[in-house]
Amino acid sequence: MTWIVQGHQKGEWYILAGNFNEPLQSTSSAIKLCSNSTLQVVDILSSMTDKKFSTTKTGKDRIGYILISLELPQAIQKKGYRSFNQMVFTDHRGVYLDLNGTSLFGSDTASLMNHNTHSIITKDPWCATKYITAAHKHLTDNHFWENIGILLQSHEPNHSLSEKLDTLLVQACTIAEMKCKM
Repeated sequence: MTWIVQGHQKGEWYILAGNFNEPLQSTSSAIKLCSNSTLQVVDILSSMTDKKFSTTKTGKDRIGYILISLELPQAIQKKGYRSFNQMVFTDHRGVYLDLNGTSLFGSDTASLMNHNTHSIITKDPWCATKYITAAHKHLTDNHFWENIGILLQSHEPNHSLSEKLDTLLVQACTIAEMKCKM
């Protein structure tokens, strides 16, 4: 919790989402975390008609939720739970939060690729291995790892290097995906 408070004092925002392995109630670790830091629980249920459902196939409680910094709620555009196995095959519901990039960063952000257009099947070991190998090669060939080290050691923001690294990641993923289609 201390790192969240320290980060917030430096102007950092946080989004913690996932399976917390316990229902959200006054004694839960998530509520304690919020009361000891600058986080709050995103009220996903307010936008749903069925308020009593499980976020796991085998359970009866909602144990998946999102905690965010106090500055972020005004940027929330959509929030909710996905159906089981909608994007990832698991016994947990996915949880999502769509944020307005303009209100957060001062300009609109790039749209994410529609998950239906991905051709990677992660259960296929050949495809997964080929994907990781191709992505790693592209990142290594373009000095991604050295540059990420420079960025992480810097005490000042370096937006141009961050953008370069982001572009390299997108390129690596695209190239790796094309390798898997071959």
